[in-house]
Amino acid sequence: MRALRWIGMPALLLLFAAWCAVHFRADWQQMSLSFSSGAVPAIAVAAMLSIVNYGLRAFRWSVYLARLGHFPGVGFAAITYIAGFAFAISPGKIGELARSRYYVERGVPFRDIAAIALMERVMDVIAMLTLATLALSLLRTHAIALAAVAVLVAAVLVFVVMIPARSSGPRSENTGRLPRLLS
Repeated sequence: MRALRWIGMPALLLLFAAWCAVHFRADWQQMSLSFSSGAVPAIAVAAMLSIVNYGLRAFRWSVYLARLGHFPGVGFAAITYIAGFAFAISPGKIGELARSRYYVERGVPFRDIAAIALMERVMDVIAMLTLATLALSLLRTHAIALAAVAVLVAAVLVFVVMIPARSSGPRSENTGRLPRLLS
């Protein structure tokens, strides 16, 4: 069994590297066309913006943790945030909850990590709605749709602001702002 592990893992890694090389070769032909057409500055700007995006998202992750009373450090939060992308292709990105295993050892409960992951998805939806609204604003024929999206986004934001941040039980003292049905 030990010999199988000793041989199996390198063989698996070699097989994975070969698969990556085959697929990278096909992509390289398309990339070389982009490089020869003078798109290098655009590619560099896109790469830089992606790095800035990941940095800001990792910082936001650490801010969420701090708001919940956990202070693992920005570096640790950034590393674990990036590690969560290993599971980004899972359905609904639910695999990103795997990063909770790094935090449970540091005393952060799973429910806090799940709440932060859910908030990340909400922020993604808000970003997509913002981009869609900007795209719709370019089309004069879609003014009604733009107004409907703006009203919907405003209603969602008002609803989110009215939800109590933390409740001490089934009913919180902050529920006075919520309609009776929601509280």
